[in-house]
Amino acid sequence: MADNSNQLVLQALHRAVGEDGGVPLISGKSSLGLFASSAAGKKAAQQCKDHGFVQKLRTETKGRHKREICAITDKGLAFLLEHVRPQDIFESLMRALVKHLECWRAGDILDDCPLPELYRRARQACPTLTIGQFHDGLRALQELEQIYLHPWTGPLYDIPEPVLALLVGHEIAYYASTRR
Repeated sequence: MADNSNQLVLQALHRAVGEDGGVPLISGKSSLGLFASSAAGKKAAQQCKDHGFVQKLRTETKGRHKREICAITDKGLAFLLEHVRPQDIFESLMRALVKHLECWRAGDILDDCPLPELYRRARQACPTLTIGQFHDGLRALQELEQIYLHPWTGPLYDIPEPVLALLVGHEIAYYASTRR
């Protein structure tokens, strides 16, 4: 890939990390996509698809216009990790977790988000994420006062998916919510 095209692809893949529902491949008038609707953006988008870095999840039609909604693939994530610091990917993933918690809170769900649900969302965005990395990210978000971690209050033998519970001080955290 040419340097400019390579840079466009890397920027797009970085934006795609953490977007588990997919992102428009090409920007429209009212929506931001992975690539600009310029000739260079469309060329880089096609190269990204040809190399298997993104996959089409669905096609949306709005009036006469159709747009592809795409998500990053494992191959795209591997390519991105070869060219950027893993910490940058981790930060994008943590922003996506906070965004998910904000959506969770804005929905009709009254309870806090269970950590297994949050982990599954994170794994959709970054399939190589380990439980340890997930826990480290939660601790970092709590230290940055982005999220609250809430304890499990029932008997320990009743914890569903105990491997995803997080020991914080003297409590076992099992739920998360946003501080906003």
